[in-house]
Amino acid sequence: MVAVVISGILATFLVACGFADIIISMWVKTDFVQDNAKLVQLFYLVEICSWWPFLFEIAQDVGVSLMVWYLSTELIVMIFLVVVGFYAIPGGRKLRGSRVKLLFHFIGQVALATTLSPFLAGANLIFFDNSLTFRFLNRLYYPVRYLHVAWYINQIPMSVHQLALDPVNGFALSCLCIQVLLVYIVVPKLRRESLQHSAEEFQQQTGGALEVSTSKNGDAQIKVRSNTGLRASVFGDSSRNAVEDSFIEVLNAVGDTFEALLLASQADSPRVRCAVLGVAIEPLSKASSTKLLQLLPLILPQLLLALRWRTVEDFGDCPLSCFIIEKALSLNDASLVSMVYWQLLGLAADRADRACHMYQEMRLRLLHALLQSDFNGRRSNWHLVKALALVANQRRLCYQVRMVSRAVASALGGHAGRTAALRQHLAALQERRDRRRAEQEARLEPPVEVDKKVNPEGDEELGMVRVETAQSSSTQIRFDRARSRSQSLDAKDGEDEPVRGKKQVIFAPEVAGEARSTSVGSERPSESGRLDLGRTLSPGFKTERESSSCARCACACFFRKSEAAKVDIISEEWTADPSMQQFGNQDLSLLDTLGTPLPVEPSRPLGKLQPKRCFVANSAVAPVVFAYQEPDSEGAEGETRFYAMKKGDDLRQDAFVLQIFRIMEAAWAEHGLREVSLMPYDALALSAKEGMAAFVPRAKNVATILQEFDGDISQFIKKHCAGSVSAAYDQLCGSTAGYCIATYLLGIGDRHLDNIMITEDGHFFHIDFGFVLGDDPKPGAPSVRVPSEVLEVLRQSGRIDRFHELLREAFVLVRRTARLWTALLSLASSAGGNGVTPLRDHADRAIHTVRQRLHLELDDASAAAEITAEVEQNAVAMLPIIYDKLHQAGLFWH
Repeated sequence: MVAVVISGILATFLVACGFADIIISMWVKTDFVQDNAKLVQLFYLVEICSWWPFLFEIAQDVGVSLMVWYLSTELIVMIFLVVVGFYAIPGGRKLRGSRVKLLFHFIGQVALATTLSPFLAGANLIFFDNSLTFRFLNRLYYPVRYLHVAWYINQIPMSVHQLALDPVNGFALSCLCIQVLLVYIVVPKLRRESLQHSAEEFQQQTGGALEVSTSKNGDAQIKVRSNTGLRASVFGDSSRNAVEDSFIEVLNAVGDTFEALLLASQADSPRVRCAVLGVAIEPLSKASSTKLLQLLPLILPQLLLALRWRTVEDFGDCPLSCFIIEKALSLNDASLVSMVYWQLLGLAADRADRACHMYQEMRLRLLHALLQSDFNGRRSNWHLVKALALVANQRRLCYQVRMVSRAVASALGGHAGRTAALRQHLAALQERRDRRRAEQEARLEPPVEVDKKVNPEGDEELGMVRVETAQSSSTQIRFDRARSRSQSLDAKDGEDEPVRGKKQVIFAPEVAGEARSTSVGSERPSESGRLDLGRTLSPGFKTERESSSCARCACACFFRKSEAAKVDIISEEWTADPSMQQFGNQDLSLLDTLGTPLPVEPSRPLGKLQPKRCFVANSAVAPVVFAYQEPDSEGAEGETRFYAMKKGDDLRQDAFVLQIFRIMEAAWAEHGLREVSLMPYDALALSAKEGMAAFVPRAKNVATILQEFDGDISQFIKKHCAGSVSAAYDQLCGSTAGYCIATYLLGIGDRHLDNIMITEDGHFFHIDFGFVLGDDPKPGAPSVRVPSEVLEVLRQSGRIDRFHELLREAFVLVRRTARLWTALLSLASSAGGNGVTPLRDHADRAIHTVRQRLHLELDDASAAAEITAEVEQNAVAMLPIIYDKLHQAGLFWH
């Protein structure tokens, strides 16, 4: 008996050391685990010693059947917690598909949970893993374990006094008490101290720009020091020879501006807040036009987000509001006006945000200034007419895209059925357009011509279309007439009547003066000269609508209140600015864009729609993809560009990540590292559940490339590359280095081969940023995800050394702008996260992840060596390959 006990103790000690070794060396590689290796070993020793004596006593005193029942219930509970944890991650409700697909997905999750549950029944080996997948499990694991122990104590035939005197049970209960102290007191306290220590080191590395304090519950709070100085001189135009790293200095100065905006969020007095906003914006207001046109598109989302802290009722007294409106009017860039308008619309459409009315008021004030062509004495009629026409045309296209997408979403037959319905819908639109043109020619109506009137400065105005009649007015007369009607902007109801005597596309039923109860995409009575998109639906759509309408009427007969119609937030926002219907091409449709860009890419005009290439993507949210053939400079047909309209997906987090990518790329390019290119695609969030995204042309995911070319990426490039293969390899080298740095710094997770893309010209890039700043649905996922096949191409082409060199130089430059990244994340966190889940729920942990990966405690050479070793280690690791296999088998949800 003594030998059995000694053997059991020795086996327990060895198992505990094995668990601790796995945690420290393989599973969880964090600074906390590495610095507290002895604590981790003690934790698992106590964990296992508090568990196995209970099984021994049950089998000896009560019976094997009760021990089997104890183990069975333990495993069942662990399986349940693992499955619920996988489905509880953000985005889990987006899972769609047939019942068979959902069933197989659930079976795969249960199989994965069954594999993990025997280990979890012995010890919680993922307790030190703070990843998103196991957060739910770690919160409930130990309460369930303690309830299970209480149930066991209630089952054994001995009193509490006898239980305490029993040596085996007494030893187990002592270990259990120590475990409670470690789980709820010791480990959380040491975690907070580790975070505090890391934050203080970061404060010293950044020159004291951030002030570290500890809250009452022990969490580390990061605040900006009030004595942060702003550098205004670097915003001026300076030659690159005089200041080698001018743009790096500009980005650091932008970080100062963001920190000052953070101070405004913490000020209680409206007067102090207004003064701080003035100090924050003063360097930018003194910058040259050239520098602002380069800088504003990069930092515009943060400037607009900071409007929530404006407390002055009059926009003319708010420095930040004045700066944004004045620059939108004075820089003579219609694309910038479009960016301001649509980003304000997206912010105002988030009704869960208390500041949404502030953003709506700012957008209306911007339109008011554009219509009046005057803000603080600035006048630029021609530029503002062009900007108004651009925004009006974009709204018409946006409305039609949204309505077609909603109509297609109700089609039956899954992915194939929705794609067929989309093409049928577009064919019906084209048929109706051709018939209307034939009727116009039969009535000998004057043709529609493009107004190519050139302004005195030589810019040709595109997108302004007018009907040439004997009573037609000039552009200026039309603008003055609309300006006289702009007083409706001050009224929120917007009861303007549509322009009479003109044929127009109704791009919003509320704007056109129709009944506001009409939902977008619903069938409306046709009026003379109007293109009624709702009437072009296929008979199947009409039948479904009529049947659903009859069902609602039948329900209304039995219930007092009928089901309330869902409010279309975007259309409700458009009701506040009805004067916009006066501008632009009022006959504009998806089929005839005439060079008008979509809001997601305001500087890239659209070409001709290709209905046969439009489709509905086979994914969870089923985005509707529109294909436009882009004309080249000589007027011939160019490449096809694809734009996706996503319904039910929040693109604000993707847009936030892509914005940071653009800032990084600009910093590298200005420093001379133009090889390190990211070329991020464009994404625009129209609301918290709707948005647009532009596809990167001629690109495939790595999984498809490896499957089609037998694992050889170089064959894909050689076959499809239109230019030099050597130049394609150079682009693959630079873009891979750039995305290794960007994805590593931002902690982007869920990196499988379907989310990694390569273009035919060799550009390497990532998509789908649903998990960022340390969140990852895959346990133990690598911090850098670069396929080993890509590095193999760089080795075979002799560019692996250049890859390492670019990797080191790019990482050093990112470290030099550390204050910018911290201030940018903190600003978004102070504004409620702005759709970024980690910044909303766990801001301190998310910001600490970025600080930790910058390795500011090291010098440049050591940090460069660290990132190089990280990339090489993760590229050859087998764990990502295993995850991809599990993903293909349906065991992981992404």
